[in-house]
Amino acid sequence: MISFDEIERDAKAGTPGDWERTPNGMGKGLSEFSIQGHGRRGICSTGGYEDGKDGTFEENKANARRIARLPDLERIALAANELADSVDSLLEYMRGHDDGCGKTSAALTAFREATQ
Repeated sequence: MISFDEIERDAKAGTPGDWERTPNGMGKGLSEFSIQGHGRRGICSTGGYEDGKDGTFEENKANARRIARLPDLERIALAANELADSVDSLLEYMRGHDDGCGKTSAALTAFREATQ
């Protein structure tokens, strides 16, 4: 199960996004399998050209691209969670309970911003 509290805590504590795959090394001893964050801070590196001599070159580059998307995916996940919470509130309102419309509108705006 995903812990949205943990995602939020780690996103705040970790290196801020946006992260990117280092294209063709860009010097500094980094390879195209390296991920860098703000200020070109190294985040991690995935495999190598053929780390098992089994043709993993393209797979390692794809893994680097996937990792680089993490900050965006965290923002989307947190916004989607807020949206889901707001929809729950709206449904309660529609059943005659408390008003969740303002929260729903704010959450939908955050989701749209996070996914653009």
